[in-house]
Amino acid sequence: MRHGDVDTGVGELMFKKIVVGADDSSTAAAAVDAAMTLAALCGAELHIVTAYKAEKAKPPPAGVPDEFRYSLSAHPADLLLQGLAAKAKAINLDPIVHPATGEPADTLTSIAAKETAEFPVFADYEADV
Repeated sequence: MRHGDVDTGVGELMFKKIVVGADDSSTAAAAVDAAMTLAALCGAELHIVTAYKAEKAKPPPAGVPDEFRYSLSAHPADLLLQGLAAKAKAINLDPIVHPATGEPADTLTSIAAKETAEFPVFADYEADV
């Protein structure tokens, strides 16, 4: 804080980027809720990450026109992130979502490093979406 700045006690300069891992477990939901609250208090950029196994992603059926290829079957990871993004937007956050393949902890730490997040939030979860 510079001389003359006012300390509001809210911590708006505490964290600039928060990265949180998500899946459909209750522990991950609690971590995401905590990250949303912290991001709202700090005015931080919120990144929500979910990792899934590549073999669970299925290509669209053959012969489907391009404009409908990816609208027929949404991947559970995308649906999860859409729901969490909507929840964050409801409290005036503008989250950045990251669906990714790989092991959950490795994926989360990689994205946190890439985004230079000061506060990665880990939850005990099995990314099986």
